[in-house]
Amino acid sequence: MKTLIVWRHAKASSAKAGGSDHDRKLSKRGRKDAKRVGKHWKAEGGAPEFIVASTAPRAYDTAETGLKAALKNLSDEEKTRYVLCADQRLYMTGTEEHLTVLRGLSDVHQKAALCGHNPSLEALVYALTGEAVAMPTGSFATIHLNIDRWGELSEGGHRLDGFIEGAAVLEALEAQRNARAVGAEAGRLLSGKALKRVVKTIGSRKKFLKALGTELSKAKK
Repeated sequence: MKTLIVWRHAKASSAKAGGSDHDRKLSKRGRKDAKRVGKHWKAEGGAPEFIVASTAPRAYDTAETGLKAALKNLSDEEKTRYVLCADQRLYMTGTEEHLTVLRGLSDVHQKAALCGHNPSLEALVYALTGEAVAMPTGSFATIHLNIDRWGELSEGGHRLDGFIEGAAVLEALEAQRNARAVGAEAGRLLSGKALKRVVKTIGSRKKFLKALGTELSKAKK
């Protein structure tokens, strides 16, 4: 089985006067959202080993920014396992061109990502899984492919395993991970009485955070 991540580029700036759609760049928010995707992959077990992106800067920069975030703190040797490249055939083309690119991937890679544009990506997800998903900027779909070799890839018969709808969902997931980490740290450091004092404030977010910070500071002294 192979795994494919279909990833729409993050939010981009509008084209400059006289500029082309192809040359549009990531906005500040788009760069932040792309980084958040990479951090999500890092927390969930790692980035895809191979990412192929459209040559449009907004797509290639999304992939590059996300991959850098996912590989943070890895050794130079570990980073050599991951590959990012650009392919003109992913810029505003159809399903067959996208499938052709994917069929050309090396079978060394078990998990790959394709970073491109709508409506092509929504059409690709539907062609592979039979499921219609709306893909706003920064969202990605994870598909389990019923193949052993990339060259065998064809339409239909594959399973949509997950869909993350852009920055808002990633922010929620990141908040959940942070809350779990804080909870684990509090449980490790605080005594039963201290935890009870913190729990009493849960009804008020402001009071809870203040109490938790106070008790953790005491515990670390």
